[in-house]
Amino acid sequence: MTKSEIKDLFKDNKPSRNHISAVALSNITCFAIVNLQMDNETLDYYYEVGIEELANSEMPYEQYEIMKEQGWSINGEKLIIFL
Repeated sequence: MTKSEIKDLFKDNKPSRNHISAVALSNITCFAIVNLQMDNETLDYYYEVGIEELANSEMPYEQYEIMKEQGWSINGEKLIIFL
């Protein structure tokens, strides 16, 4: 998928909290690096993955649909989900 297709797919998702299983996370890491981050203001933890990196990967469309259902949302040039 291209960057614009990825952004279009996730554009309606709002930042959310969700439990991400180790299996779901490992499925994403087969295609892109997922970083665990902390928001310095709220001290909330979240996972992030770069949209550019996803666009350059061979991740199947079905995995993007799973990520959308899990609650991943756009934050600048990254997809994020709060823990």
